[in-house]
Amino acid sequence: MIEMLSFLHLSNWNEPIDFVFDEQGVDAIYALAAYDVFLKFAPDELKPLIGGRPIHRHDSDVLPLQAADLLAWQTRRFYWLRDEGKEYNNWVWRRLNDSFGIVKFEVTEERLKDLVRRTKVTNFLAGC
Repeated sequence: MIEMLSFLHLSNWNEPIDFVFDEQGVDAIYALAAYDVFLKFAPDELKPLIGGRPIHRHDSDVLPLQAADLLAWQTRRFYWLRDEGKEYNNWVWRRLNDSFGIVKFEVTEERLKDLVRRTKVTNFLAGC
């Protein structure tokens, strides 16, 4: 969520957005708990962009979730094959990556450290 909100902030988006996630059964409870922590430690400049609490819906009822599933599957496949030293040359992946620059958002150690710094989690962990 922080990456999406950061992108919107940098794009001068000024309206709150709501997140809709695929139904995950019991994992939805954990996701909502994680959201509460995220909300508490989100960077101040992103808080105005955060809409209501995330909701969970079935992907057959919310078509954008089907698109998200496709994107997630293609992305996982790309990284899995790359880690094996193979190239993923699927036309769907190429089109998605060319359109959205997915590889630019790879989660690296440096990116995770920046995420921790930006979300004030370091202060929270120091208090534990």
